Amino acid sequence: MKRNSSLSSPTDFQRVFQSGQVISNKYVVLRYCSREEPADNRVAFVAGKKLGSAVVRNRAKRLLREVYRKHRDKITPGYDIVVIARYSLKDRTYWEAEKGLLNALIAGGLIKKSI
Repeated sequence: MKRNSSLSSPTDFQRVFQSGQVISNKYVVLRYCSREEPADNRVAFVAGKKLGSAVVRNRAKRLLREVYRKHRDKITPGYDIVVIARYSLKDRTYWEAEKGLLNALIAGGLIKKSI
């Protein structure tokens, strides 16, 4: 993922959290809002300390980042997206993480259901 395609500014995070929409399921919480310029999506992956040690948190973010990378071309452009890993993702496989993130993206209307 390119550096400019990641969401990193505190004001951008604040905008997504205050005016964005929320979709959640067993494994992830997806917060998103549309951007002013309809370019590529900007994405941030977050794992709180409740998830576990730094090793566990980084693994959860790596899993979610890889799922996003594989399906990036199917996602509608023009959004700022924050993906938050839930505690239940802690000891899960790649396939379960993929199912959780894709279901959240479909529920939010960010991706077409025909995958």
